[in-house]
Amino acid sequence: MPSKKNRIPVLPGKAYHIYNRGNNYEKVFFNQEDYKTFLNKIKEYLLNYVDVYAYALIDNHFHWAIRVKDKPFISFANEYSKFILHYTNKVNFEQKRSGSLFLNPFKRIEIENEEYLKRLVFYIHYNPEKHKLTSNYKLYPFSSYQAFLSNKPSGIDRDYVLNIYGSIDEFREYHQYLSNLNGSDKFSLED
Repeated sequence: MPSKKNRIPVLPGKAYHIYNRGNNYEKVFFNQEDYKTFLNKIKEYLLNYVDVYAYALIDNHFHWAIRVKDKPFISFANEYSKFILHYTNKVNFEQKRSGSLFLNPFKRIEIENEEYLKRLVFYIHYNPEKHKLTSNYKLYPFSSYQAFLSNKPSGIDRDYVLNIYGSIDEFREYHQYLSNLNGSDKFSLED
């Protein structure tokens, strides 16, 4: 029986934790340019349809916290499929491989309240350290953590997320408090 995480519909006006892994836990990002291309493809294919609350790209998977915009006649699944197809085609060409890159279907969990979103944003930011890609998640270049600390334009809905925490200082304090508790080990949100 398929997991509930694969079956819930992704609907306009609702927020979700979206995540996916490479087939057989294989890499989906092979070099720094792949990470950058993935982020650029999000801008190209998805930012018109979603508000991005947080993201982290790990060598064999990714995590997003998003809200689907209230646009009629938009299917997130269709837009996501186009996005993944274009990214997969680019990687397949460069890596001289064929076939799907990611598991299908992608996993999603509806974000039903702001407290869950606060923990999820931390979990997503902490994920690179959890997977030992960095010793300090705050410095990891392929997550949205630094975008929250910057005034530069980004695709992140910085104002909405920081409002949930109360301020940038409270955002930092919340992240520091949970990382001091041993990070996401206390708040596992994935399988």
